[in-house]
Amino acid sequence: MIFSKIFGRFFEKKRLQPDVKPEVLIFGLGNPGEKYSGTRHNVGFCVVDELAESSDASEPLSCCESEIRTVALKNGKTIALVKPLTYMNLSGGAVSACTRKYGLNSGQCLVIVDDFNIALGKIRFRKDGSHGGHNGLRSIAESVGTDFPRLRVGIGPLPQGVSIIDFVLGRFEKHEQGKVREVVKTCAEAVIFALESGIETAMNKYN
Repeated sequence: MIFSKIFGRFFEKKRLQPDVKPEVLIFGLGNPGEKYSGTRHNVGFCVVDELAESSDASEPLSCCESEIRTVALKNGKTIALVKPLTYMNLSGGAVSACTRKYGLNSGQCLVIVDDFNIALGKIRFRKDGSHGGHNGLRSIAESVGTDFPRLRVGIGPLPQGVSIIDFVLGRFEKHEQGKVREVVKTCAEAVIFALESGIETAMNKYN
């Protein structure tokens, strides 16, 4: 696919063993199961899936209440692409378990989440900060603190008269699908850029 050709310059063409220790953990938040597949709340899963599909990622490892795939970058860095399977509101348990397993701290994580306060098609990096009302970020902050970078992916705006829960657990409208595919691709590019150039440089480029 075109996406794979674009990202081939970033990824080492070798498949790692699933249990190789990574230097950075990339968490894409969402809810597991077919019931939630394709919902707005699962856009973090979508970004992690794109990164895995565009690289020679390892086979999935079921560990730490998560699905974990490791990837080698051409700069020699190894990263893990993680989909917590705890449900969104309990994401902190998976993040805490993964950091303990690999001996990493929260600053060596990047968390990808949806944000209905940001328009669909827009993204925003943050070095750290509050959960901003996002239950996944709230859970992580309660488990490992707030000192972790995050990438907020716009899914908004929230329509008037629609509850937050109905909106985030709903699926994108047909006319939004093209924009969703584009923003997921942009997020994957942004994640790699942040790994290569640092979070502050990524903030300047993508925010």
